[in-house]
Amino acid sequence: MLKYFTVVLAVLYLSACSSFKVVEVDPKTGYFPSAKKASVVMSKPLDPDARKSLILVPYGDFVQGMVKNIGYFDELITIDELEKKIVAANQGDKVSNVRSLIGISNAAKH
Repeated sequence: MLKYFTVVLAVLYLSACSSFKVVEVDPKTGYFPSAKKASVVMSKPLDPDARKSLILVPYGDFVQGMVKNIGYFDELITIDELEKKIVAANQGDKVSNVRSLIGISNAAKH
């Protein structure tokens, strides 16, 4: 009985969760639609154009789709693609692991 209850509860829980869907940027505002307003906790000057040539995104079609819809970055790559680029550039001895923040930092230096 407990097994049956657990399965039913899991199905209800998963069906109640909303799925992530890639949305388009609102052409009037230039922002993604949102029901909540964010609060700014820190504001520092930053030149975003200096960082637009490449963005590394985690796995998942949702994040990749949202970043593509922004239409700002010149190139979007995943961790797997970064690893392939490192191997193709024969930099494997300098960058051993890009699946951690330290590895990604090392990859950015080389």
